[in-house]
Amino acid sequence: MVKEKFLSRLLDLILILLILLGIGYRFYNMNWDSGALLHPDEYGLTNTLTRLSVPVSIENYFNTRESTLSPYNKYDLGGDKIEDGPDNRMRWGQLPILLIRMAAEALNTTRYGELRQTGRYVNALMDVGTILLLIAIAKMLFHDRKIALLSAVFSSLAVMQIQQSHFMTVDQFAVFFCMLTIYAAVRISRLQIIQNAPDGSLRLTRQAWLWGGLFGLFLGMTIACKINLAILGLMVVVAVFIAVAENRVRSKKEIQQMIWLSFLLCAFSAVIMALTFRVFQPMSFRAETGNTTFFTWQPNKDWLDSMLVSISESSGIGGGPPSEQWAKRTPVIFPLANMVLYGMGLPLGIAVWIAAGFALYRIFVPKRGAEKSRTWKALLIPLIWALFFFFFMGTRFVKCIRYMLPVYPAFCLLAGWGIVTFWRRSSGWRRIFPALIGLLAVGGTLLWSTTFVKTIYGQEHSRVEAVRWIYSNIPALFHLQGQDTVSGENGGIPLSAPQFVRLSVGAPYEIAFIPQKDFEISALTMPHVLADEVAAITDEPVILRISILKAGETLSETTITLPKELDDSAVTVDINPVVLFPRERYTFTAELLSGPGLTLRRSVLANESWDEGLPFALDGYDPFGQLYTGLSNEVRWSDSESKKEMLLNVLSEADYLILPSQRSIWSAARIPLTYPMTLDYYDSLFDGSLGFELAAEFQRPFVIGPLHISDLAGTVRWNEDPQLPVKNLSPWSAEEAFSVYDHPPVWIFKKSADFDLSAAKSILDRADLTQVVVQGPTDAIWPEGYADGWF
Repeated sequence: MVKEKFLSRLLDLILILLILLGIGYRFYNMNWDSGALLHPDEYGLTNTLTRLSVPVSIENYFNTRESTLSPYNKYDLGGDKIEDGPDNRMRWGQLPILLIRMAAEALNTTRYGELRQTGRYVNALMDVGTILLLIAIAKMLFHDRKIALLSAVFSSLAVMQIQQSHFMTVDQFAVFFCMLTIYAAVRISRLQIIQNAPDGSLRLTRQAWLWGGLFGLFLGMTIACKINLAILGLMVVVAVFIAVAENRVRSKKEIQQMIWLSFLLCAFSAVIMALTFRVFQPMSFRAETGNTTFFTWQPNKDWLDSMLVSISESSGIGGGPPSEQWAKRTPVIFPLANMVLYGMGLPLGIAVWIAAGFALYRIFVPKRGAEKSRTWKALLIPLIWALFFFFFMGTRFVKCIRYMLPVYPAFCLLAGWGIVTFWRRSSGWRRIFPALIGLLAVGGTLLWSTTFVKTIYGQEHSRVEAVRWIYSNIPALFHLQGQDTVSGENGGIPLSAPQFVRLSVGAPYEIAFIPQKDFEISALTMPHVLADEVAAITDEPVILRISILKAGETLSETTITLPKELDDSAVTVDINPVVLFPRERYTFTAELLSGPGLTLRRSVLANESWDEGLPFALDGYDPFGQLYTGLSNEVRWSDSESKKEMLLNVLSEADYLILPSQRSIWSAARIPLTYPMTLDYYDSLFDGSLGFELAAEFQRPFVIGPLHISDLAGTVRWNEDPQLPVKNLSPWSAEEAFSVYDHPPVWIFKKSADFDLSAAKSILDRADLTQVVVQGPTDAIWPEGYADGWF
């Protein structure tokens, strides 16, 4: 007995330590993007929050037309617009905005970067609150510490909850208040909500009124975070049903009274919900003229318009290019695969669905005695919520992996209950099986979450790595090359210069610069050098002197004779080596000593539209202000002759083509009748026939021993990184949003010396543009055999 008690306490301690580890994962490397703007929802929300402030009065808080917390347009008393709002398309709830802004003002972190970091921490804290609520709900339902702790272990180690805790978005706020609402529903289900009055009639108890009101309060706060969670209101009906299901009634009149009182309690919750929504979502209401107060219930047209846009985008009709990724996604199956394989990981994903099936069996298969009553009452709320919301969202057109976040805690609760119940119903040697299942579920979930955190937040972001590679390897107008004296890696230092530099005899060009690291320079690259036409008819040599100075002292000086045939040519020359040190100021000088004048220009980098262009500002560099010339590659246009002309122009002018993520290439593959030329373009780009060669590729596969798992491709390789496909139609690959913010793939292509524009044109001419069918994602058609090899 003493030994069993000791082992039980030891197990509790282990589970608590795992919960704390999962909480720690939420706060690990909150600056995962090195201060860059890599999450559109984050920088959209931050842009808005920096222009808002907490109202100084209740009147200003509710007066939407001029409130300092409203992102919508500002109006005068006559209802005429006088000022554009910070974000008139805001569709996120106002409660998270209020909480984040209050935290930022309290901590004096209202500047852009500080506010975003504060928002991330507040977001993570909300998820910690979710875990604590899960423990409380589990203990209330099952009166079992092991179920509560094991459920919390699964939730704390769920990868989707860990990932979303690193983003300043509203999702974790919504889940926290969702769990508060479920807590209130569970309390209702455990109460005697109807009692006999002194006159012999039935009435609602005080506890019923209290928790019915709290349910409405928490539901209103949930909807003030994400309005699509209004369907959570159905849980009060389930809770009331559980509470009254086994009440003994003596007459038909008592049945009618019980039905009426149940309806009254649900209606009361609805009223409290509406009032709470009015308090925490004041921007959704605005009087046409005059001031808006708490008693104004007229919807704000700006808010309604933003909701209509959101509905249009969610349906795939008005979402534009970002919606193309959802074309031909299988309802239910696609979000199920994403939840099981990536959001939870295979061990936990399998466990939760087996537990859900077991819970259904325990509810509907008849049992005798009090255990039956306790079981169905405990399981009904988490099971109905988990399954109802999953299938509701899983059949929407947009099946984003994070949209399932509100049911992760409920599923984890079912998994905890299932494993512990299996253990308690076993005895002797048969307990080996539940013990093994529990060990595999917990150990596998721990392994998956640890691998995720180590891979994604334990190393440099793939785009940050790509940007540093660009600065080191893609030459600016003047690019010093050499070796990092600490790491021994070869690289370069780009020097700031305008788009064009003119060198002539007697007019040296100087650039001051400060290195970012200890670096020994030994060469200089100039990507585009054009000699004046007179160079071909003169015998005067082209002599250039390159100098590196510090505080007026010459550290390195090299005199170079350049070839006369400089027709926009790339030039790399050796210079006298010198070691440079970080945070010290140096001067680079280029002086033409003889020969015709030279015109130098920057490298041209083409980025794909509807994506985060690379490089971005990092390490003190302003890439397109100081170093490179940028082009926009409009690959999301529907295929047409004008798009072909655009592509050929980009191919002609660009030195490098950058694919900052999979957004464009894999979305185009899902609508082949609209993008036949674009798909030929990508195929030829990757096989080299377009005249560009792959210079660098960046991805973040999950490495577990010899296994290399790619969520991008949905493939596994042994002791090697999986190869990413050009046309990715795999049903096993993760949804775009799982990777595109914190570990997207990046491809960088360099123009080959043998690039031929006419050959590139012949490739683009293969597609018959008269047969292009401009389709939206909802009506995409795949030709017969198009997806062969994927399904």
